[in-house]
Amino acid sequence: MNSTQANTSSDEITPLPIITIQICMVIAGILSIISILANSYILYVIFINKDLRSASFYGLANLSIANLVVAFTFPITPLFVLITYNSPLQHSEAIKLVLCCFILPSSVVALQAANGSLAFIAIEKYYTIVRHAYPRRQLHRRKVLTILIGLWIIGILQHWPRSIIVLDRSSIPNICTLFTQDDLMRNIMLVAATIIHIYPFIIMLICHVKIAKTLKQRHRFFISAAILRQLKFRSFNQGGRQTQRLNNAIKMLRRVAQIQFICCTTGVISMLTFVIGYATKLNSYVVGFAYAISYIALVATGLHGPILYILCLRKFRQPLESHLLSIQCWPKWIRFKKIDSALI
Repeated sequence: MNSTQANTSSDEITPLPIITIQICMVIAGILSIISILANSYILYVIFINKDLRSASFYGLANLSIANLVVAFTFPITPLFVLITYNSPLQHSEAIKLVLCCFILPSSVVALQAANGSLAFIAIEKYYTIVRHAYPRRQLHRRKVLTILIGLWIIGILQHWPRSIIVLDRSSIPNICTLFTQDDLMRNIMLVAATIIHIYPFIIMLICHVKIAKTLKQRHRFFISAAILRQLKFRSFNQGGRQTQRLNNAIKMLRRVAQIQFICCTTGVISMLTFVIGYATKLNSYVVGFAYAISYIALVATGLHGPILYILCLRKFRQPLESHLLSIQCWPKWIRFKKIDSALI
């Protein structure tokens, strides 16, 4: 009986064409390297700048940490599949334990923490804007850290127990349980992935709609006050500039949330395609490219955020500009030093 099981397992191969896994690995690896560099820079700026100690920037730091975990862990899965392809290593219990009980759950937990961080930032910005109406509703640092750590704990409690329970039915060629014939397991996985994807963006949508409404009301107040000459012209200009800066920051956060929603939606739809496509015996290349698109889209979630912060927020752009300026001035400094030494 054991020999029969061994022969059956030795014949097990990944249901994906190897070319699709290679494409996924290359593109996801390149995006991961860029994401690691960009998010590390964001964390560096937040760490060295003591002015960036508000709840929103703690949320941005947590988002960057989650993006780093996503960038580190997501490309490892196709790498493991490639390394163990048609190899005795695909039956290694140690590799299966690392992949199915650590790598895959970590990537999903990090993605959920990233979406939760964006929802937290949207909620905090809403409370910041309406603070004059509700002066006691301010998030202290201890409460902020508790909420952000709680996002990770919730994700861990959701995904790690299930990964351990289904470990016996997992395999490396099937990428743990992504390609399973068990209808109940497949339905639970798909429903959970869809729900986890939807609820943070519903929160973000509600908060950003309320924020936009509040900013419009504030803008109308300044215009009405200026017309009725209840405000001095200087006060009107200061209030207008402050409102414009706040409006630009909110637009940037809204754009980050929108791109995050597009990437996550693409990833979830592609996941539904390759999981259901495998169950219904769809063309293997359709299933394989759907898998590649899903992974690439989810890795890309950690890329657009730091790029938009650098482009739209001066606090994140200024250290990079100073560093680039110093590099640009370095050859001139060497040339002048040579001239001085020649004169001496």
